[in-house]
Amino acid sequence: MSDVLPSLLFKKSFHSYVLDNFFVNNVAAMPVLYRMESDLA
Repeated sequence: MSDVLPSLLFKKSFHSYVLDNFFVNNVAAMPVLYRMESDLA
């Protein structure tokens, strides 16, 4: 997944897909905090 996701994030089609879905579902992006992998060790 980590090799596919970065390339998807920078595609205009992915960006518009996400924004269109936010609009249709009447939701907004919410910040999520992630722990660094090193914090898990």
